[in-house]
Amino acid sequence: MALSTFTWSAYTALSGYLGGVFFQENTLLVVAVAVGVGLAFAVTGAVEFSRYLRPRKHSIASE
Repeated sequence: MALSTFTWSAYTALSGYLGGVFFQENTLLVVAVAVGVGLAFAVTGAVEFSRYLRPRKHSIASE
């Protein structure tokens, strides 16, 4: 358990550090990543909302 905790925290800290170094000089890249993440959330939200509105064809009978 301690090894997995250490590995996860090292991965998180290293990815945050490298992300900060990489994105520090590339403002356009930061905007591109933000737009990509925003589009991913929008598409996922639209799909889930349409699934919510669509009625089920085969409903499970309640007992």
